[in-house]
Amino acid sequence: MRSCFAQQYFQFAVIGDVARPVAEGDRCSVDRLSERFAATGDLKGLVQLVATSDSFRSRLTEGV
Repeated sequence: MRSCFAQQYFQFAVIGDVARPVAEGDRCSVDRLSERFAATGDLKGLVQLVATSDSFRSRLTEGV
C-alpha cells in the first residue's frame, strides 16, 4: 500500500497526471523512493525524496 502511494505521489509531482504511466527513465527514482517510504511511512521524507530526485529536478516542461 505504501509503495503504491509513493508511486502515485511521484507521478503527480513529476508528471502532473497519475493516469499517465511512469517513464522507463524514472523507474529507478520511483523504485528507490517507494522502497524507502514503504519501510518508514514518513510522509515528510517522501516529499523530500521526490523533490531531490533526479527526475523531479531535471524534468522537462511543455513548450520549452
